[in-house]
Amino acid sequence: MITALVLIATWITISRFQRRMEAMATTDKLTGLASRHAYDILIDQALRDAHRLNQPLSVVMVDADHFKSINDSAGHLAGDRVLIGIANAIRASLRSSDLICRWGGDEFLVALRNCDLFNAERLAETIRQTVENAVFRFNGRPFPVTVSVGVAVLRAGDDAEAFIG
Repeated sequence: MITALVLIATWITISRFQRRMEAMATTDKLTGLASRHAYDILIDQALRDAHRLNQPLSVVMVDADHFKSINDSAGHLAGDRVLIGIANAIRASLRSSDLICRWGGDEFLVALRNCDLFNAERLAETIRQTVENAVFRFNGRPFPVTVSVGVAVLRAGDDAEAFIG
């Protein structure tokens, strides 16, 4: 009976640890967005679906302008607050079917399923304006933030690398 209890406790502990490890591998700790690793998995599925269903697929790259100057002038905690704010602004602009990840330090990548170039450009502009109009504060100090956006549409034969490149 004691051996069974020990085995059950061990199994529960290992299961919890495994779930935490999976979450750490697939979620950006700061923003709560998908990590780049998770995005690689999700974009492959989105590419296959777009090719199979002959539907458009677009990506929007969002890059914070002059982000280094925020870190340099106000510190990394202020920069972290700005990144969280940018992530929230992007998330608020998207449909539930859209994929978003933190691509790099101050870069975010959004995949838009069943979205053509015209609509992707409109959404990219919405994201850009939402971030520009947001108020980012740290220790009472406001930080005006702008982002640059780029849009690409999946072409026949594109793999994930060519598409995002």
